[in-house]
Amino acid sequence: MKNKIIYYDGDCGLCHVLVRFILRIDIKNQFYFSPISNFQNKEKTNDLESIILSINGNLLYKSEAIIKAFNIIGNGWSLVAQLLQIMPKDLTDTTYDWVSKNRKKWTPNKTKACPNMPSFYKKRFIIEK
Repeated sequence: MKNKIIYYDGDCGLCHVLVRFILRIDIKNQFYFSPISNFQNKEKTNDLESIILSINGNLLYKSEAIIKAFNIIGNGWSLVAQLLQIMPKDLTDTTYDWVSKNRKKWTPNKTKACPNMPSFYKKRFIIEK
């Protein structure tokens, strides 16, 4: 059941790096991934510049989405999430916004940042046209 979906900017090299990182640390294969252009609830959000974590239809954005994903992954990553939760949400979201604003300057274009995924990862992607 695909009840935990991470929507990401398919045109962003840094976003592809984050997706590959989560694929590696999510050893229980809990998350599925989809480009944000496939996001079905566009009318419910005006923040399509953010990573979106959908858990059973409940939407989390920005730092809250990342913190929740680390909590779900566990295996020491929940400690990282706890450390981030200590920080004020305004600070973590401001940091997220700054990275988001500058991300395309820091990373190569998507074709260099996201090579073909190994076949065993392909089932974790939801690609709709």
